[in-house]
Amino acid sequence: MGCPLAEPAGRTAGPGHPTPASLRRLHMWHKKASEMHIAALSVELEITDGITLKDKRQVIKSLLDRIRNRFNVSAAEVDRLDSPRFATLAAVGVANERPFVDEMMAKVANLIESEPRVLVLQRDLEFL
Repeated sequence: MGCPLAEPAGRTAGPGHPTPASLRRLHMWHKKASEMHIAALSVELEITDGITLKDKRQVIKSLLDRIRNRFNVSAAEVDRLDSPRFATLAAVGVANERPFVDEMMAKVANLIESEPRVLVLQRDLEFL
């Protein structure tokens, strides 16, 4: 959608001068266009099949790939990298509407919780 500053024919305040109505529309357009909601989900996991780091990495890689493919989020393992039984995953999503990003993060959390090889120890959702 283009900038709504252009006036309809016959409604200008003079050459090169926008009317108060066009300035109000510009302000509302800019306000809508600049709205951004960022959500960060952090999930601490216990890998029930985690005997070795190789086992853990297989579970985590599979889970992260599914999250990234299904949802438009960035996801990574962010803590406990050397522990074969524990991991902390993070997913971050951005949208222009808070309910959308909230629902998306709830679906990401549900996907993680539905993985039979992991047990969710803690889950935190933060809006930045």
